[in-house]
Amino acid sequence: MFKSLVSGLLLTPIGKFRMSSIGFILCAGFLALGIMPANAQIKVGSVVNFQNQFNLSDRRQVPTYLDTRGRVGDKKEFVDAKVSENVFVSTHASPDRDKGSGSWKIVSANTKKKDGDVLNYGDEIYLLNMYPGVGYLDVWSDKLSFYKLSNPDETDYQVFASTANNRDKGSGTWIIKKVGKLDEKSEVKQNELVMLESKRFPGHYLETNSGVIGSSNLFKEYTGSLFLVFITDTGFHSNSEKWKIILK
Repeated sequence: MFKSLVSGLLLTPIGKFRMSSIGFILCAGFLALGIMPANAQIKVGSVVNFQNQFNLSDRRQVPTYLDTRGRVGDKKEFVDAKVSENVFVSTHASPDRDKGSGSWKIVSANTKKKDGDVLNYGDEIYLLNMYPGVGYLDVWSDKLSFYKLSNPDETDYQVFASTANNRDKGSGTWIIKKVGKLDEKSEVKQNELVMLESKRFPGHYLETNSGVIGSSNLFKEYTGSLFLVFITDTGFHSNSEKWKIILK
């Protein structure tokens, strides 16, 4: 009887209004407290963290977040290799390592979408880092062989940050894909697992690979940074190509 009464109330205009009002009040309360609903919608213009899922089934493995750290021009090896990128990209145990270094604004690569529009799977995006002056997530289209990787056969091209969002034929453009449903066109929601496909290299996805500190001592001063970031097309490596998208 009680369920019938509740169902009847929900079907009335007054009932619907009251429920929508309650929902609005709850959402406003969550936002005021800094709590984001688990299924909140990701939009163009949203600022997010990307939590890598590498080997998280092992409880000894701590989550790591997509992060920027260190100027490329400060490393002689990269200068000699004529790498024109701006900043290195790796992962860090903290999503807020330094003034937005682990935060990324979603910018539409489609002129028909603007800030506030819904982000859908299959959309092409730029990812603007929130640390001042860093720039956009970008793929360098030459392999760099002067430092040793733990799994060189599993990586293709290294990822950096560039001051330009289209440095080289789509090198800064990413297609957001849903894990397990690559052709899904639905809306992107908070805490979902996504993959980021390179527009410059179709079929290649953003992944973590190789320890930062162990890379021939090139990054020995980057305490707390854990994995370098590349793109690869060779399949999943302990979920290294999966990222949980989390609203700031």
